Parts: sequence; C-alpha cells; structure tokens
Amino acid sequence: MSSHNRRAFLAGAAAATGAATLAASGLAFGRAYAKPAAKPASLSGFVDVHHHLFPPAMVTALKSRLPEFSLPGVQRSIVELNAGGTDTALISFPNSDIVSFELPRLANLVRSSNLFATGLARQYPGRYGLFASLPMPHIEASLKELEHAFEQLHAAGILLISNYNNKWLGDAQFAPVLEELNRRKVLVFVHPNAADCCRGLIPGLSDSVIEYETDTARTIASLLFSGAAERYRDIRFIFSHAGGTLPALIERFTSATRVSPEVAGNVPQGVMTYLKSFYYDTAQAAAPTALGALLNFIPPQQVLFGTDFPYRGTQEQVTALQAIGLKPPALKGILSGNARRLLGAQ
Repeated sequence: MSSHNRRAFLAGAAAATGAATLAASGLAFGRAYAKPAAKPASLSGFVDVHHHLFPPAMVTALKSRLPEFSLPGVQRSIVELNAGGTDTALISFPNSDIVSFELPRLANLVRSSNLFATGLARQYPGRYGLFASLPMPHIEASLKELEHAFEQLHAAGILLISNYNNKWLGDAQFAPVLEELNRRKVLVFVHPNAADCCRGLIPGLSDSVIEYETDTARTIASLLFSGAAERYRDIRFIFSHAGGTLPALIERFTSATRVSPEVAGNVPQGVMTYLKSFYYDTAQAAAPTALGALLNFIPPQQVLFGTDFPYRGTQEQVTALQAIGLKPPALKGILSGNARRLLGAQ
C-alpha cells in the first residue's frame, strides 16, 4: 500500500479501546442473540479484512471449477462496499485448486493477479489493500514473489492457506518463507482449506461447512506445537472465522503439553500467550456461540471485522455483531479501529 493510500486509509483512525476481559467486552451470555433494535444504530466506515475479489486471470483459471457466484469481480465488490458502508476491504483470492498447477503456470497466475489487485487499489484510493498471494508450496518462487509484493507492490500483507498438500503452516518445509515473513514483520492472513483426508465425507455438503473450521484449528496447532509460533514471534497472524474450532478445543490446547510432553519445549511462553498474540476475524462467526466463545479468552482488540464476501454481506454481519451485546468501544474497535491500528503499524 503506497504512503499516499496508507494516509487515506488511516484518515480518521482511532486506536481500539475494547477491554481485554470478557466482562469489559460487554458480552451477554446465557441467552441467544440479543434482540437488535427495530432500526439498528447506523454504522459505517468498516474495514473488511476478509473480502474475496478475483482478478480476471484467476477467474479464467477457476471458472470450470467454481460457480460464478464464488468468483466476484470488481463491480460486484464495489457495489457491496458502497451498499454496506465499508471504507476499505483487504482483497484476497484464496483457492486450493491452483496449488496443483505446474510452477510456471502457478507463478504467472499469482504474479498477474497480484498486479491486477495492486492496480485496483490505485484506481480506488483508500478502498482496497491487498493480501498478496504466493505460489506456495514452491519455496524459492514464493520468496521471490514475497519480495516483489513488498518491494514493488507495497502489499498490506500476505495470504496463506491453512495447508498445502497436507502440510500445515508449522511444517519445517515452510520455514524459509516463515523466516522471511518474520524478518519483515508481515501481516499474514490465513484462510482455511480442507485436508485431503476429509474432502467429500458427507455427500452433497461443501467441505467449507465443517472442514474449513477444523483446518484452521489444525494449522494453529501446527504453528504452536512445532515451535514456529515461538520462533517467528514477529509475524502478525490473522486467522479466519474466529479461529474455527479453536474455542471448542481450548482446554485440549492448553493441556497438550501434559498429553504430549514432547511438545512442551516448543511453547515456552505458554499456549495462551501465543493465542492472545494472534488476530481473528469475524467472518461467518458473528454469533455468541462462535465469537462469544473466542472472546472468553481472546481480548476484543485482537478481533477484526470480516465478511467473507461474497458468501456474507456487510450489513448482515454488522447487524449480527450488534446483536451480540458488545460494548460500543469494543464493537467500534472490531468494525474498524483494530484493523486501522494493525495496518498503521506497518
């Protein structure tokens, strides 16, 4: 993101003031959604960190694999931003289907898509930032694209998916990429994927319904218990969907060193220290059962607004967040302030 665009992006930014405890976050438990007012308070100026927009080259590569609805272009995106009251969206175009492409094709596709998204950010100043893609799992090519993304494109961060060919992000194979991301103190948006073991288990049901949430927790576990989270403390990770199934597994995560003592040395700061340093988005998780569970142990200033456009709309997500019962400072931080602060630290 250029300095000009960053200034536009940060105009009017305020630091998030959400408190770090459950009580301070103002969550109302022991009930379902709080009933929103007939006319919810008007809110705008959102920063959406989970917004999918597919460049033409990516659409061409994927149109035989995915329905048109899943491959929104610029016009659909702009309409959604304007209608929903979003100031800025961070573009990502994750898809596990391209991982199997031969390296020359994959590298060219990633480069052209990153260039397109950068041009879009210049065409619409302040409206877009980019989580640049890498030709993973090819390490040397990914390091080359990573350098280009920051030295030439001034990307806001990097997109990774939760696993590549059944290897999760803490795997030693990815160490050179994580080392460079750590050196640059990069913001890394982690989007879920389904593991090969668990595709198509329920006929007719999209893998995204269950497996995406599970794989998010799996890659967090990989980073923690491999020691990668300790070695690469300067990477600022954002995990999708309120951490997926992480809240349901929190007791197992925190007791893992007793169950598997061989990993104890890999989490010297304690599991909760690392989990509280990560960021989490609200996409498809704006409910007391999901986001509320996360906020039992993660401070609200670590939570960022995400829609998962085109699968969810902005106002749908905002209304759901309003219904949870967050105190206004925490809600304002989640909707925009936390992301502005995080992006402004670059």
